[in-house]
Amino acid sequence: RVTFSLYSPEGSRKSKTTDIVPPRSQQDVVLNDLDGFVADSYGIIKVSYQGELRGRVFYYLSDGATGNFQFAFGAPFVSATLGKTTVSYNTMQPSLDPSAAQNQVSNWLSVVNLSTASKQFTLLEYSSSGELLKTSELRVPPRGRADVEAGAGLAPTTGLIQIVPDDSQAGYVAQLMRYGSYSPAGVPAHSY
Repeated sequence: RVTFSLYSPEGSRKSKTTDIVPPRSQQDVVLNDLDGFVADSYGIIKVSYQGELRGRVFYYLSDGATGNFQFAFGAPFVSATLGKTTVSYNTMQPSLDPSAAQNQVSNWLSVVNLSTASKQFTLLEYSSSGELLKTSELRVPPRGRADVEAGAGLAPTTGLIQIVPDDSQAGYVAQLMRYGSYSPAGVPAHSY
């Protein structure tokens, strides 16, 4: 028995559904089909169960014209984190194609507050040499999510972001996603 609870970006529960997953099998759930799902938005999905379960949430971006996908990625189910964490960012273009050398690579840090109360986080952004570049505050609503661009405005580079919760006993999840576009730096990206 697995329960899926869909939450809005502000943390309000939009739907709750239960499914049975037989032993040693796979069950696919299309989040877009859940009651309360809003297109062109984001939020969190809480998966509740007893026993052992592994899973991932997959995201697919359609190109809109041909029905093909520009990209797809999977984020594994993770347990709550407590205390300080650190995540690396990398805005350097990985392509070996010289025509893609100037294309931007965006990094987005998602912080999900798993608590039933609003929580404050301090974000410390460091260069790869350890220099503190920026300090910012991030308030995340109860069971909500906030996204912050990492390495924004910097030349292609690498670095770290340390996430410091004001409440070290409150559970949260922090993940960084990296997107390569077909647009040069300073030009809005329309394809990836």
